[in-house]
Amino acid sequence: FNLEDFKKQAEVSDEEIQKAYEEKKDLYKTPEKRALRWVFFPAPEDLDKIEDVAERNKKQADYIETVRSFADKTHQSGAKLEELAQQAGLKVEQASAFERDTPPEALQTVPGLIDELFALSADERPITDPVKGEKGYYIGELVSVEEPRQQELAEVKDRIRDSLVEQKAREAMATAVNDAREALGTGLKEGKKLEDLAKEKGLTLTPLPDFDPNTPPPGLANAYDIAREAENLAPGAVSKPVPVDTGVLLVIVQDKELRKREEGAAMRESVEASLTSSERESIFRAWFGSQKDAAGVKLLLSLG
Repeated sequence: FNLEDFKKQAEVSDEEIQKAYEEKKDLYKTPEKRALRWVFFPAPEDLDKIEDVAERNKKQADYIETVRSFADKTHQSGAKLEELAQQAGLKVEQASAFERDTPPEALQTVPGLIDELFALSADERPITDPVKGEKGYYIGELVSVEEPRQQELAEVKDRIRDSLVEQKAREAMATAVNDAREALGTGLKEGKKLEDLAKEKGLTLTPLPDFDPNTPPPGLANAYDIAREAENLAPGAVSKPVPVDTGVLLVIVQDKELRKREEGAAMRESVEASLTSSERESIFRAWFGSQKDAAGVKLLLSLG
């Protein structure tokens, strides 16, 4: 049962679209956007090449102190990132308003800064604490906020139509699957042929070659879903609806046959040999224990 086939048959009226829009109007808003500026503190390069441990540690400590000192100043009343950056000789970068899920390219590897930015309040503290990136620390400042805007029906009409088509198609598909499953199950119990039942219901049968559930036919779409259902079905039974990427399918097992595996004899001999060895060891342990008790001695011995 292909979902796309049911979508083609689904019809949605303008009245239905209007009703859906009014019922869920709050969902149809533009995402909030925020603009920011930031400064970047690149981490010291080639620290691993400095052989003197004390020198290496001092360079790292000086870097951390530079970031910490700048961050402390951003907590002062009325602090402005641009002014502090100018005093420190740092370059200020800026990005125009963007949605949370579509940050500018320069910040795509610093998701922590984006999270901090969208958590800021312009009325309280518009500057972030230091955020560690791949190559250093960032400190950002909220510049402006574009609040979500209510979208008009015309802006979201196609989106609503697609949603309603999807909903109607899935409902129709579920009904068709359940009807077919009931008709097939009843007909097979009455002794009718599967091919005739499928033809009556306008269903497409896909015959499969005989297969072991553990090794379904290669190249078969949804092979393991089919095999899993087939393994637990009795001959003539119809499976429950099986969801797949393209829709839903039903599995019907026409016959089951227990066949000898080619490696069965070798496996049986291996199991028998293992059991025989285990039995011998158990008998020996019992005999040895009785001999030890009879001798009245305590032995330190490790067996197998």
